[in-house]
Amino acid sequence: MRNLRVLALLAGLGWCCRAQAAVDCNMPEFEFVNDAYVCLSGTFKAQNNQIQDMEDKLKRPSEKIRNELAQVKKKLARETGDTPKASAARKKLEKWADELRRRVDEADRDAREKRNFIGQIKNEGRECRTEKCMKEVYAKTLAGLIGFSRQPACTLPQIADECEVYVYNTPPQAKKSMAPLLSEKLYTYREKVRINRPDKCVYLFLASGYPQVWDILTTEGTDLRGIYVGGDLPQLVRGYPEGTEVRVHYRGELLKGAENCLRSSIDLDKRQENNFLDRLKIAPERRIYVSDGKIGDNAPLDTYRYRAENAAGATAAAVLPPREDGWKKLVADGKVRKVTSADIERFKKNGVINLDNGKFVWRRSDYDEFFRYEDDILRNGYILLDDVEKLPAGDPHVFVFVGAGQRQPENLALDATFGDTVSKVGMFSRSFLMLPAEREDLPEPADCNRPEGIVQKVLCTDASLRQKNLRLRELLEQRRDEMPEMINAYQVYTLFHLNDCRTGACAEKVLDDAVSWLENRKYLEQTETARPSLCRLKDIKPDCEVYAYSAYQTGNEMKGVYISEENETFNAKVKINQPGKCVILFLSAYEPVVWDIYATPATDLQAVVAGGHEEQMLRGMNPKVQTKVRDGNHRAAGDDVCLGSYYGKDEIVEAVRNLNLGVKNVRLLDKPVIGEEVDDKFYEYNPQVIDGEFVMPEIAPANTGLEQLTKEGKLRKAGKDDIAKIKAAGYSFLTGVSLKGDRNPFEYGALRMYVLLKEFVRLPRGLAGSNGIVLMVPKDMRVPDNNDGHNDFYRVDLPASEFWADK
Repeated sequence: MRNLRVLALLAGLGWCCRAQAAVDCNMPEFEFVNDAYVCLSGTFKAQNNQIQDMEDKLKRPSEKIRNELAQVKKKLARETGDTPKASAARKKLEKWADELRRRVDEADRDAREKRNFIGQIKNEGRECRTEKCMKEVYAKTLAGLIGFSRQPACTLPQIADECEVYVYNTPPQAKKSMAPLLSEKLYTYREKVRINRPDKCVYLFLASGYPQVWDILTTEGTDLRGIYVGGDLPQLVRGYPEGTEVRVHYRGELLKGAENCLRSSIDLDKRQENNFLDRLKIAPERRIYVSDGKIGDNAPLDTYRYRAENAAGATAAAVLPPREDGWKKLVADGKVRKVTSADIERFKKNGVINLDNGKFVWRRSDYDEFFRYEDDILRNGYILLDDVEKLPAGDPHVFVFVGAGQRQPENLALDATFGDTVSKVGMFSRSFLMLPAEREDLPEPADCNRPEGIVQKVLCTDASLRQKNLRLRELLEQRRDEMPEMINAYQVYTLFHLNDCRTGACAEKVLDDAVSWLENRKYLEQTETARPSLCRLKDIKPDCEVYAYSAYQTGNEMKGVYISEENETFNAKVKINQPGKCVILFLSAYEPVVWDIYATPATDLQAVVAGGHEEQMLRGMNPKVQTKVRDGNHRAAGDDVCLGSYYGKDEIVEAVRNLNLGVKNVRLLDKPVIGEEVDDKFYEYNPQVIDGEFVMPEIAPANTGLEQLTKEGKLRKAGKDDIAKIKAAGYSFLTGVSLKGDRNPFEYGALRMYVLLKEFVRLPRGLAGSNGIVLMVPKDMRVPDNNDGHNDFYRVDLPASEFWADK
């Protein structure tokens, strides 16, 4: 294929490599759809050539220094004499070589920063789905390269020896600021800095990993000479005295040709390793680190002065606020609206497709299971009314419903972790594709006589993809009458993903999968007639009393006994004393539970059904009693599904009524006791009668498994000393559920943080939700092979021996 194929365009090793903003239009093939489109468009190709020229110019300073260093090394090699003159010449050359090496290191560091920024912008361009978006990205790229070419070195003044130097890295518990809003990525935070140093010369260095507003308050006589602010995201400083020199820089400032000064947060615990302060020749012993925003002794609040007219740095941005504030803005702008009860009924009628599964799943009977959570959807669900470029950042816990033919927002959060680990289709889904009611409202495959959008235009220029697209059009029409409802849904699903493809490999796979699915009539494998849930119990007497009991947590853990490899197993005792009466009992639990059934001999116990989110077991009943055990893995087990999930106290009665057993008078139990409770000796209980299976996991699940690994000396709960060591040495995100490691691993202290002390193969299963952990892995240790739950792994720049107790 000429335009599209997976190729490694980005080596990321330096300016000399392919980690650059410009697209090489001489490449025989392209990985990314938008790269191919750049080279097809005359306008974008011209801008791309301009960017290429500017990038080439940025390489020259570093290359010039390297060439000069190479010449100095050659001269040094020739200076072999032992005369005083030769020795002096050699020392002079060695000194100059050291200086050139320093300049090379500085140039390389500068190049890495610039390359990273340009790479981020290039990735933004590859996410674009419209020409308008691409134009904005190219304009930003050009502005950034112009800024690089004009960027002066940092010109901070020399700080007099008598001046005090304070460094403050804002804590994560800073207050949220509703105004001004500086970034769409995270909430903007506000921190006050009070300075009471009368008759003292003071310099203040501030840094934050968050969008930050710094409010400066000083007492009379405090000589605040300079404030230098840096951050990973936009920063604003306000309220400082007249005459104070203020420099505000952050990573994005590179794009504006700002001085190459402080641009990122200073790690408070890397006090001896701060390169920026070292370059300013501020000795470590002069740096006074602040932890609470207070400098100097406490003074009466009315003696501090705040000058509201003085401000420097970022200005309020016209951006989409994060989280719920962003959703409110989208609603106000008419881009989205809240889901209503009428919408849910429409979804049930027309259908929705779960986008989180990673594959096309058409199971209409799943709707009842999913829409049991109607209250959550009404509270946190939004329908996209128009194409939305971005959704509010930092808020994946909403239900998003996208219309057929709409463009997928760039940051639509598909909950892949839940989709991969939870067997219940739709149970934890967050993103759904709404299906249209009418055939004419379906999106159509590309018409290469009139292609629309970037993907279609690129697709139609490639002979192979164009042919596959044509075959897809033919098959959709040929097969539609066989199963119109499902094939219409598949058409919407396929074209939604095709139009969202970033790479040619993606487009090729989507088309190949669709053609194969239709040619081989795979839709017949997913045939499922909508029907109510059924539960087959034999010879049920119409006069039987029907009881239901639900327990989210039973609280009685069975140590060393398991019926699930995912979680600890719990035990519940059920007592039934209804002499001369027919009884049917339905039990439901979220956790794995062994239900011990105790019944008096005169009780006619006909059937016991247990269902839950995880495995269940029935034990102790008379062998003649009918039993059914179901969990989340049995939801598609033919007609005999019974209670294929966990039903809460407010749900289980209705769930039993819907099982088509002909029972309506279902009595809800507050505790697992039917009739008058008597002494255990009056009940029959046979522990050898069991419906369910015990398992023997290699390692105990969830928290019990963590305790086991801790006792074996393989893990340790991180303490204060561990955290201090980790922060001082440095750490980096490896893998996990946090998007690109954006979560601060120390945000909640060491509540669920562990240090790996000895290598082992697998973590316990069931470390999901609130059981998830943060695992700190020393640099000489191998990461466990699995991450079945919701855990984050970080690499620590220390050997494991640094954490051993007997070190």
